[in-house]
Amino acid sequence: VCRGKFVPNVPSPSRVKWADDPLIAGWDVEGLYQKQLLWDGTDLNDATLTNDRRLIATGDDYGKVRLHNYPSTDLKTCLVYGGHCEFVVGVEFLRDDSQLITAGGEDMAIFQWKLHKNYKD
Repeated sequence: VCRGKFVPNVPSPSRVKWADDPLIAGWDVEGLYQKQLLWDGTDLNDATLTNDRRLIATGDDYGKVRLHNYPSTDLKTCLVYGGHCEFVVGVEFLRDDSQLITAGGEDMAIFQWKLHKNYKD
C-alpha cells in the first residue's frame, strides 16, 4: 500500500534553491552547451557552482574545463582550460571556493585548480 500526501502548491524547480549543484539543463545554464562545436547534448558531463553563485565550472567529453559566469546564457563568454586527456567526469569547488577539483575518466587524473576571483561589478 502506497501512502503519500498530495501537495497542491509544489514550487517550480527553477524557483527552488537547491542544496547542491545546478542541473545541467535549463535557461540558467544554456550557455554551457557549446553549440558552435556541434555538441549533441551528451558532451557536458558535470557542472558546479561557487558558493556565491557567481561562477560555474564544467567538465566535458573533450578534456576541457570551462569557467563561466552564472547564470550562463552566452556560450562564448567562458575561459577554457585543458589538461585532461579526454572526458572530464567530475568537477567540484571546495567549500571555500579556493580551488576547483576535476576528475578525468580514462586518464584517471585528479587536478587541483586555484581560483582567483577578480569580480568587477
